[in-house]
Amino acid sequence: MGRTSAFYVQDDWRVTSKLTLTLGLRYEWETPSSERYDCIQIGDPNFDTGVDVPGIGRLRGAALPGTPERRHIPRDGNNFAPRLGFAYRLGSKSVVRAGAGIYYGLTQLQGEWLPSTIFRKAAIWTTTYDSGITRFATLADPYPTRSFEPQARKYGNLAGWGFGNSSVQFEPARNPEIYQWNVSFQHQFSDTLLLEVAYNGNRSTHQPQPATAELNIPFKEARNFTPEQLQEQVPNPFFSMFCGQFDAAAGVCVAPGTRFFEPDSGYSRPTITRGTLLTPYPQFGGVQAKNWPARASSEYNSLLFRFEKRYSHGLNFIGHYTYSKYYSDSGSYIGWLGNSVDVQDPYDLTKEWSVDGADTPHRFVFGYSYELPVGRGRALGNNMNRVLDKVIGGWQLNGVVNLQTGNPLNLYSFNRLTGGTQRPNINGNPRSQYSVQDVVDRKGNYFNVNLSALECSDPNAGVICAPPAQQSGNAPRFFDNLRQPWYHSWDMSVFKKFKFWEGSELQLRAEFFNFTNSPVFRIGHGYYTSAFDQLVLGKPIFGTINSTRVNPRQFQMGIRFLF
Repeated sequence: MGRTSAFYVQDDWRVTSKLTLTLGLRYEWETPSSERYDCIQIGDPNFDTGVDVPGIGRLRGAALPGTPERRHIPRDGNNFAPRLGFAYRLGSKSVVRAGAGIYYGLTQLQGEWLPSTIFRKAAIWTTTYDSGITRFATLADPYPTRSFEPQARKYGNLAGWGFGNSSVQFEPARNPEIYQWNVSFQHQFSDTLLLEVAYNGNRSTHQPQPATAELNIPFKEARNFTPEQLQEQVPNPFFSMFCGQFDAAAGVCVAPGTRFFEPDSGYSRPTITRGTLLTPYPQFGGVQAKNWPARASSEYNSLLFRFEKRYSHGLNFIGHYTYSKYYSDSGSYIGWLGNSVDVQDPYDLTKEWSVDGADTPHRFVFGYSYELPVGRGRALGNNMNRVLDKVIGGWQLNGVVNLQTGNPLNLYSFNRLTGGTQRPNINGNPRSQYSVQDVVDRKGNYFNVNLSALECSDPNAGVICAPPAQQSGNAPRFFDNLRQPWYHSWDMSVFKKFKFWEGSELQLRAEFFNFTNSPVFRIGHGYYTSAFDQLVLGKPIFGTINSTRVNPRQFQMGIRFLF
């Protein structure tokens, strides 16, 4: 297992009676995992294999056994994180605070074991090579090729050729960097009333880019062919390296090639798909970066207004409004969170920069608690009868109100794009004139689209249309002007307190979630795959609304005894 270590020093320096500085420096590093017998592999994308293949040229890229430090990733040893902050008092009731610092995240592989495919060999049971015409493996002889020896032992730096290398670490594992800064002004109007205005910003670099984890993506030149043409079989330039004699009747290689003997590999056959030869590492069936490439970045800026009334006269409340903007060129790897979008062009990530799927420009939250001034010892009914006080005294109201902008939406096209996920073309405002309720009532589509003319080549096509096959659309990763409906909720509760003796209290609680029973409709981004079809051009439910983001009103009661 790996581990993380850090040192930190900090000093608070009171420069004057009004100014205090906070200075700090943190240094941290990760120690990646190791393996007792050094059975760990990494990938070197620039390794010169010394092998020339006709029609392709010199091949580069190899799966190699571990780093010089016997680790599955090299150390990132320059993670110095300075911190600086200050507080300056303006008079007796105002203060300005500010701070900035650098922070580092963990690499994805920290604490995770990296499978080493070149040090083991899966026993592949192949029943036939000719669609059942001829039996190859049988129960009496399930592994006729006898190909059990791990490739690292047989082929050294050429290990993994002819197979998918799903665990190759082809890029250095760099710790994500987060730069944060903020400045705030706080003022106390009275003993119980406070106001704060704050600006917060951060920028992250070298974040994991899940959508580019597959490193053997076909070159852009592959888009000169149709998807069907890329699946066509063409002469295999690796054939002589993998097979010296091919039994056409059985459909299997029966003699070693000039460098390999792997009958289980598709490279041991006379033909191979055209698309395989149009990749950066055609010698591998696939190159999946176990640690997602550290290519992503993000930027967040916000302005916060916060007001607070501390408890007095039975009332306290706090509220804040945030105006913010959040940009990024990547998202979460958890698809159902609604922030995961595949890359359209892996060779040009600049076009992935857009508002983030979690961008929420406006957000207002208000929470309150109010003890009604009714009952003995209170403003109303100070000398109330004790029996009557048990009934109408001791009531408390609580609640939380939440209003926020809907999250940005993303749209998909027919996905007729090799090496990427195709997006549609947009020629105007993608939002239709129909209200959310109209869409729910099936009076119109949420998007400005002509469902009977989806191809951009159709003169009747709407604002949203599908580009030709193998062409990228001009739609952004996420739309700033195309969002989910607004989110709003009001949760509240009613408490009734019964006091018996000093230090004891019985509390009856009635709690309401979504008190107004207001629906918050949602388009796409549900827990099920079918929800994404609402965002895929050409799907029958494209642009429809079939679900909500919140549950109907829920009510619960409880009893709590404090003593």
